[in-house]
Amino acid sequence: MNEIAFGYKFTSHLYGTVNLYDIRIKDPIVYRYDYENDEEHYFNDSKTGSSGLELELKTLYRRWTAAVSYSYYNAARHNEASIYHVVLPTGQISSVMKGASAHIVHFTGNYSINNRYSVNSAITWYSKRYGFITLLNEQVAAKPNCVADVTLNVQEFLLENLHASISVLNLLNASYGYVQPLGTNGFAEAPIPGKLLELLIKIGYRF
Repeated sequence: MNEIAFGYKFTSHLYGTVNLYDIRIKDPIVYRYDYENDEEHYFNDSKTGSSGLELELKTLYRRWTAAVSYSYYNAARHNEASIYHVVLPTGQISSVMKGASAHIVHFTGNYSINNRYSVNSAITWYSKRYGFITLLNEQVAAKPNCVADVTLNVQEFLLENLHASISVLNLLNASYGYVQPLGTNGFAEAPIPGKLLELLIKIGYRF
């Protein structure tokens, strides 16, 4: 594994980082499911890995903070584990691996309204992911999706040491699933359903 990171302080409130990596794994232990015989197998493949980068900008102020990051990977040079290959309609092997987005953008933010109330938010965008999702003999792409969550935190809720939070998960009510890298030619593997639009209330007391 090779990795190098850089950081730069643009101002007293704005920071940036760049991370470059190259990961190679020899003789990886790979899981395979035999659909015909309903059996599980583990074996050592030749090698796998990926190269990529991660970028992040972060700003810090007294009452609010925010950060946005971008990540990208390319597995063309290192991944020889065929079970993870994405075969395009042209017959070419893609630079991505089954079930994994090549591009991810993530945003987090926090705003303190006052000493009692604060708001947290998180938004993540995923690029398309490939797999044997609906077709038995052809890998297809799941559409890109964006998931957003927002939380209101309340300190000293009714009582001095009682705290509460109200969260709205999947605020955009995005319809998505987690593509599994298990399907093989002749067998489709439906994505694991993602979270629905959900309201979550938490109450805690500090003794």
